[in-house]
Amino acid sequence: MEDRYASNERVWSGDPNAALLNAVAGMGLDVASPCTALDIGCGEGADAVWLAQQGWQVTAIDHAPTAVRRAQELAAENGVQIDARAVSFQDFERAMFDLVICFFGQLSDDDVPKLESLVAPGGWLIFVHHDMESEKYLMPARLKEQLTELELVDDYVFEKNLERGGGAHHHRDLVLRARRS
Repeated sequence: MEDRYASNERVWSGDPNAALLNAVAGMGLDVASPCTALDIGCGEGADAVWLAQQGWQVTAIDHAPTAVRRAQELAAENGVQIDARAVSFQDFERAMFDLVICFFGQLSDDDVPKLESLVAPGGWLIFVHHDMESEKYLMPARLKEQLTELELVDDYVFEKNLERGGGAHHHRDLVLRARRS
């Protein structure tokens, strides 16, 4: 994935994913007290920066060092702090977060137990992928079938119309929201 970020130009739009804004709306999340969030596969950091702007203490991970550097730069440009780390999901240490997001992650079915373990009591998981079939990557439908520690809140199709950035050719995303009691 480091190859994706080889150019000097940003790959993504720099805007938070509309599916994130939609998924967070109406969840009743209270960030008046310090709440923690983990962005798995953060890319260039737009979602992590948006969460930090909303008051979250954000840890953002991606296995592409250039993407992580760009995420740190975007946070600085926006006057917020994120803890961005160049590390794979598999090598990331276990911790618990109030919100875990994974957008278009390259996780496998074997990663589900660890993914669930990262969600703190009362915490949320937002898992989003393109509306496609994949045997290689974990998709929302398979995650839904494998949830054991989290309760499914809902899963739905999110329609979008991006005009710029690397994801402009995708128009439908699958969204899964789950919560730990």
